[in-house]
Order: sequence, then C-alpha cells, then structure tokens
Amino acid sequence: SSDLVTFNGLLDSDIIADNNDSRSLGSSSKKFAAVWATNVYTGDFHMKNERGDWTLFEESDHLRIRNNKTGQDFKMAMIPIEEE
Repeated sequence: SSDLVTFNGLLDSDIIADNNDSRSLGSSSKKFAAVWATNVYTGDFHMKNERGDWTLFEESDHLRIRNNKTGQDFKMAMIPIEEE
C-alpha cells in the first residue's frame, strides 16, 4: 500500500495549479489546522482571525503592515544587524 493521497486524480507529490493563481488550498470556512513547510513563497501575506486582520506588503527597503480593520499602515524599517 502507498501513503500517497490523490486530489482530483493528482498525486500529492505533484500538486501544481493549472494556471497561475488558479487554485486555492482550503477556504474561509474550511481551513487546514496546520501547514508545515520548509520555505513559503507568497505575494502579499494576509493574517486574519477573530482578533485581527492584517496584510504584510514587501517594499524595496521596508515591510509595510496594514491594519485592515482601521486602514492604518505601519512601516517596519530594515536595519542591518551587526555581527559580533
């Protein structure tokens, strides 16, 4: 027997969207409990739960975080850390 799971006929080791931005993983009403990954590459990063609603944007020299409930933006400066 195999531990591979199929999704619409695809093996879980080969899950690739048909086109760019054409598939979702989970939904707003049916969420995964946890996602474990070595690396995650994304466009804007959205965080939303019963306590908050935030979006993180990557700019060329800083990170911008928007409070989606108030519309207020915050800037996180990218300051190099000196190695000891």
